[in-house]
Parts: sequence; structure tokens; C-alpha cells
Amino acid sequence: MKIAVIGFGKVAKAIINNFTIDTCFVRDLSKIDKSDYSCAFVDSYSDIPEAQLYIISVVDDAIENVVNSLQLHIKPNSIVAHTSGSISLDVVSSKFKNAVALYPLYPFANPLSIDFVNVPIFLESTNELSFGVASEFVNQKNCKVQQADSAFRAKIHISAVFTCNFVNHIASLSEEYLTNLGCDPKILDLLLKQTVDSILSRDCTISELQTGPALREDITIINKHIECLDTQTNMQNIYKTLTNSIITQKNGNKKL
Repeated sequence: MKIAVIGFGKVAKAIINNFTIDTCFVRDLSKIDKSDYSCAFVDSYSDIPEAQLYIISVVDDAIENVVNSLQLHIKPNSIVAHTSGSISLDVVSSKFKNAVALYPLYPFANPLSIDFVNVPIFLESTNELSFGVASEFVNQKNCKVQQADSAFRAKIHISAVFTCNFVNHIASLSEEYLTNLGCDPKILDLLLKQTVDSILSRDCTISELQTGPALREDITIINKHIECLDTQTNMQNIYKTLTNSIITQKNGNKKL
């Protein structure tokens, strides 16, 4: 199966490092050490050779432009996929009848260390032909393939943003806060590991694992924390929002 990847961001690099890829389109070849990869690189759409599957793996805002450019250089019956969680399949299917959304539910902070084995892949396609080709491609790594239309895939992406991006951001705020206090932020590592391990090994809902002053509705401690953050307005607002969310989840509409 000949595969062409368009893009060279984190997701594209992870795909190139895990699957057999023939060609990768990049805008600037001078920034690539070709010896690190087994695929060929091109910087012109006209140089992309014919492939059974074209995978667009670029930032969301650029997908439509890439689709429009590809349309001028590949066959109209080509099978074209994008890897976005929130971009509708219509962006591709408006130009190519054999369209696929191929969304890997995985963090791509370090694409060179990623192994796609058992990674959930959410597929949406316009027909059985494109679905079959995309499935054959991801099955190289025994990915967990699930079907999800554009609306449901976007909701999955939202949950991923909460679980991954927001959690990471909150941890980074804690890191920054402790660093500014002259304290080694690695003191939180065991706490973070235990929190994640508890979630992954749970035999209950995640909300049942919640601890802390918000769950206890310990207003004295909560107010002390809020006062202590009076010079860190952003953290203070996040603290209030999350505290209210925990109390609301526990009690319904009740808030601070």
C-alpha cells in the first residue's frame, strides 16, 4: 500500500515513525534531516506520486487549503484522509468522494517515542472503499478502530482536551508556581503519578476518587488558598472555577 503524508508536525512525524510511508510533503526541505526517515520527501504538490491513501496531517486551520491544493494535483477518486479530531469530514468530502477522517486519540508531545499499538483510532468515511483502505492502513499497528461521525468525534476531542491538555496546563501552572517560590517542582511527581495510577486502575467512577478541600467543602481552607493566590489572578480564577465545579458535581447546583 502506497501512502503519502502531507505535513510534518507532531502527528505526521508519529505516523511516519510508526507506519510504512512512501512520501511526505513538507514546505521546507532544508529543515529536515532525510537520513532520519525511510520515506521520500517532496516540497511540491506536483511531485507527490500516486498513492492509495493520502493523509493530511496539518494544523486544523490549514486542512481546507491543503485539500484545495491536492485537488489540483491528484485524481478525483483518490482516497484522502485528515487526522483532526474536530474538523468535519465535509472539508475533505466536498472535494474528494473517497474521504476519511482518521483521528488518533493520543497525546503527541514527543512523536518520536510514540508506539501506535493499541492506540484508539476514530474513523469516519464516505464509503466502504475508503473505510477499508484506512482500516487496512491502521491495522498495521493493531490500533483500536472505532467508527465515529464528525459530531461525535468532535465531542471525543473535547473530552481529550479536558483529560490531556487542561490537566497538563494545570500541572504546568503548579510547576511555575513552585519554581517562583524557589521550590523544586519535582516534589509533585509522586503525587501526580499516584493520581494518574489511581485513575487508570480504578474500579469506580473517577469522581469517587476526588479528594481535597473542595470535596470536603472546607471553606476555611478554600478561602485561605484563594487569599494566598491574590497576586496570581489567573491561578486564583482557575482555583475558584474548579472548586465550584467539584462542589457542583457533588451537590448539584450548590456553589461557594
